[in-house]
Amino acid sequence: MIECSKCRSNCPDGSKFCLECGNRLDLTASEDELKLVSILFADIKGFTAMSERLNPDEVKEIIDDIFSRLTAEIVSEGGEIVKYEGDCIMAAFGLTVSTELDPVHSCYAALRIREQAARFSEESAAAGRPRLEVRVGIHTGRVVKGLIGGKPDIIGDAVNTAARMEQNAPVGGIMATAEHARLLRGRFKIRSCPKIEVKGKNNPVQTFLILDRAPIRQRNILGRETAFIGREAEYRACIEILREAETSRKPRMIVIEGQPGLGKSRIVREFNRYCDALPYNLVMTQVFYDSSVRIDCRMLKSLIRQKFESSSIDGLIRVLETREAVWDEMAEHAAILSALTGIGDDAVSKDNVTNMARAGRKAAEELFRHLTVRDPYIFFLDDIQWIDETSAELIQHLLKWGEGRLLFACTARPGWQERFGALPESSMSVLQLEPFGPSLCRSLIECLAGSTELPEDLVSTIESHAGGSPLFVEEV
Repeated sequence: MIECSKCRSNCPDGSKFCLECGNRLDLTASEDELKLVSILFADIKGFTAMSERLNPDEVKEIIDDIFSRLTAEIVSEGGEIVKYEGDCIMAAFGLTVSTELDPVHSCYAALRIREQAARFSEESAAAGRPRLEVRVGIHTGRVVKGLIGGKPDIIGDAVNTAARMEQNAPVGGIMATAEHARLLRGRFKIRSCPKIEVKGKNNPVQTFLILDRAPIRQRNILGRETAFIGREAEYRACIEILREAETSRKPRMIVIEGQPGLGKSRIVREFNRYCDALPYNLVMTQVFYDSSVRIDCRMLKSLIRQKFESSSIDGLIRVLETREAVWDEMAEHAAILSALTGIGDDAVSKDNVTNMARAGRKAAEELFRHLTVRDPYIFFLDDIQWIDETSAELIQHLLKWGEGRLLFACTARPGWQERFGALPESSMSVLQLEPFGPSLCRSLIECLAGSTELPEDLVSTIESHAGGSPLFVEEV
């Protein structure tokens, strides 16, 4: 049998993919390999006290339930379970395929673990069972991956450091090392903590608490935000398209297309600020896509799990009721969305829903139509060249047949159309970004330098090295 590194299911010899989660099986686990990974430890607080009060079979039932939920959150962000030890889960990101975003995904998983544990604790208390909380530690470093004691495992100082982060984290907190925090690319709100003494380390270790997801990320190379230059026309186009979506009550889509470094994220950030300053409520949800993790139906999952904080069919129905959504067969729509996104328990299986694809599109259409009756809704979708197939199909359907004040504001690199089918031209706008010319490059250079009296050869050198990219101008 071959053990899946993600869900730990046993698969028949010769299998290339896990029969449970579809993960590609690691057939070379017997060979030691040096890997750079992000390691996550999650510990269940209150487990020992609970074990003293309850029978072993009750303890096992509870711990199986919460471990199953937390494991699902880890796997959904591309993590792999290394092992379970008592009341602790050890996971790694980048163990099979490493990417620069492994530290980011480990933090997304940690936040989702904390959210899931809080929901579990509320459900447990309501059922008269003990409350349980978690604390999480994360670190990125080099490990050796291979067979240890006859089982797949990882070993190295990075593992010990991550474990120490978990042990020093406050209950309900997520603690990371400075080495890990430097790799998060501004996607999270973090707070510096005092250095701590760590067993086995000669010097105190600088630590940070991961507090929450950050607003649309900023890239302030000089420690301050630069002036908004050269993209005013695209910014105004975004505002105009939002107004069209509001007045027509038909979904619209903006795609800001360009190579990395041309200013896509900056336009979105300015547009986000405009939306924040509007004198009426406008609901916004952000979804970041990347090449390393494919999460089916990620757009809907982000909406339902994060914005509505719903993790069950009943919870989704309550959300819809509180938002004054009135439609026939509400429970049926909620059940279909639950099955499609995988939220909640196994009460509804995809196999048991007739015509799941068609029913799912209809349910999502009804969801958005009712949600946007009261408030306009914007999805900020980053890097849709890596969007999952289900989300792409849903966007395509909503643009063709949907109703409501709904806007998809997207950034993409060239070639993103390959992820989508035919999109209605009347419902979408593509804003193609071109590299800065000499005039705009000079304006940006002078803004960054704080002076218009610069040597001509210096300006020319920066322009030639930057190749018209605003980001590269800043970096040079």
